[in-house]
Amino acid sequence: MENIPLTFLLGFFVTIVVDRWRNIFANIGFVDSVAFYISNYVLGTDEETRVIKRNMVRYLCLTQVLILRDISIKVRKRFPNLDAVVDAVKKWVGTVFF
Repeated sequence: MENIPLTFLLGFFVTIVVDRWRNIFANIGFVDSVAFYISNYVLGTDEETRVIKRNMVRYLCLTQVLILRDISIKVRKRFPNLDAVVDAVKKWVGTVFF
């Protein structure tokens, strides 16, 4: 332990932890850009197309919540099970992409 300084070991450890955290968020992806693509490329103005677009974005939001539950304690406490997600959807006022 005398040969390797403690500050070097601590810096190495912090670098690994921060890189791991950054890689997790870089690989998650967020629904904003995909929702804009859906809005742009799923063409149509009738009711059926609007429902399809809305359902696609809902599935994206659900996927993001399920992924964030795995890495965030705060999100895990907010949504401990799928029933909590369903209850939150009933009260949720989302962003209008369409």
